[in-house]
Amino acid sequence: MQTDPNYVSVLFVNLLQPIFDLFKLLEQSDPKGPNEVQAGMLENGYAVSIIVLSALVLDSALNRTRYVRSELKRESTVATLKRLGADHLAQDIEEIFALRDSIAHNHIWKVAMHWNHSSGMALDSAEKLPAYGDEKFNRVVDSKTRATHRLHLDAFPNRIHRATAIAVLKKTVEALKFLEGLDRRYVYLSQPWHVTRGNELVPFYKWVDGL
Repeated sequence: MQTDPNYVSVLFVNLLQPIFDLFKLLEQSDPKGPNEVQAGMLENGYAVSIIVLSALVLDSALNRTRYVRSELKRESTVATLKRLGADHLAQDIEEIFALRDSIAHNHIWKVAMHWNHSSGMALDSAEKLPAYGDEKFNRVVDSKTRATHRLHLDAFPNRIHRATAIAVLKKTVEALKFLEGLDRRYVYLSQPWHVTRGNELVPFYKWVDGL
């Protein structure tokens, strides 16, 4: 009987195919982008799902990185990236996690809007209820535009759309490539790691780079 550990419970590679499948469904939903208040229901639903899974990929990959480095103290993904020398990338990833929080905790905003015959729903004012968000969210999100400062990601949950998901995917891959560049024991997807479209094998990095 095997008594020494020889398996580690790392999830991030298992999430790549679901992300790919969700994006395919997003494309099939005929996404048109948002008006001033919201994106279409399907476009928004698929986009927020992709973003949450992307944040889970980042968390999982950094957990593996710390495990390989025998750094077993609890530390955030952003803090680890900064410690590894990727300060600017860490600031971008922090915006993704603020967005993840906005989705996962369904931040509630009160909105005044009217109907514009040419553009649909038009925004008059929006206010996030004070019970939602934290210091991180307040730091990285512009309260006037309701978008993050660096990546300009929509933080208003119902307005998140295809372009938001693509921006998050590209930044996620940038972080994975950074870790892989440090040590392939942390992440190794450039061999390449494939997702599948029917019988076709699609390299994950190449797919995201081409979006």
